[in-house]
Amino acid sequence: MSDSVMHTYWAKNGAVYSGDQTNINLDSYDPSHAKLGSIKKVEGSYKARMNATLSRQLYANRKYNAAINESSIDHINAFPLLKELVGTPAGTHFIEEAARTINVPSLNARIPERDAFKPQIGVQPLQEVDFTNVKYGEDHFDLKYNAAPFFHPTEDRLRGTIDPMNIDMVESQRALKEGREILALYELTKLTDSTVDIVDMEAVTAGKSDNNPKTQITKIVRDHWKANQSILNWTFWNPVDYQRYESNDYVHAFQPGKDVSAGGVQPFTGIPGLMAVIDPLIPLGNVYFVDNQAFLKGVGPLQTEQWRRPENNADLGIARDYVQFLMMNPSRYGLRTQIDLTTSADSVETQPATLEATKALLATPTTVSNPPTIG
Repeated sequence: MSDSVMHTYWAKNGAVYSGDQTNINLDSYDPSHAKLGSIKKVEGSYKARMNATLSRQLYANRKYNAAINESSIDHINAFPLLKELVGTPAGTHFIEEAARTINVPSLNARIPERDAFKPQIGVQPLQEVDFTNVKYGEDHFDLKYNAAPFFHPTEDRLRGTIDPMNIDMVESQRALKEGREILALYELTKLTDSTVDIVDMEAVTAGKSDNNPKTQITKIVRDHWKANQSILNWTFWNPVDYQRYESNDYVHAFQPGKDVSAGGVQPFTGIPGLMAVIDPLIPLGNVYFVDNQAFLKGVGPLQTEQWRRPENNADLGIARDYVQFLMMNPSRYGLRTQIDLTTSADSVETQPATLEATKALLATPTTVSNPPTIG
């Protein structure tokens, strides 16, 4: 196997390194000798800067390009300095938009949690206060990577009118975005079931909706705060269910509701301060609520690697995305509820119970005819 070309990007400090730099801890060590440059946000856009010690010849030979845009950074923290890897993923995965990003300094990190203890009111002179009320806990990140591998026989690249390797490198962004979607949804399935269904939003009598879902959802948010001192500020809906909500007479004061797209992020209609993620992977009839201070996305290094196998006359590559989603203390910072679907005659879909079951929610791609294999 020939030598590979590998680059590692750390979101923690926005730096790009040569080689495998996944095992460093940026809080204690930053290998400047391997640093190729940095990606910084300047006046709303992302700019790439090469290290001055690199020669212009090296810059030209490796075809580095600083075409990094806002979309690519937001979705996958950038494929640094490789123009072929910059593109816009398919806009069908939105769950990770609700997670709070933590740029971890290494593959392992701890994050503390403080208890919401109650104040001691009306303390009398010389009265001893109770220090046992102050409690701390912690959770931790242990980042693993999602991988998007690809390879092509050299003949495919020579005969085709397009370069399939470049197409695969762009497609790898969509695949890694999909991987994040699966991990994020799996964390939501760990939320505690509220056991209180959202009312039947489609029940109608004499042409008027029977139930007001805005009142009930506001009560869900309020009751959770009373019990946990945690404000639920993000919700997650299947688009079919959110269309049911938008079509309810009470939501728009008996005016026609808005059309709902198959996926996206928007303010929750009718309840200020609440956001809605509309995503086709959310199981039908299930609604998730979170306080996103505890719905975390731990971002580590992003790595790209390409190499050639002359014995197979093939070019190979891989993109690695070190990321972990973490729903801290699920019973305190969120809940799951179900929707009464009696009128619709739909059935509530069972939420996945394992990571493998979550992956299975996405259809397996159709297998192409005569795919190449590595011997």
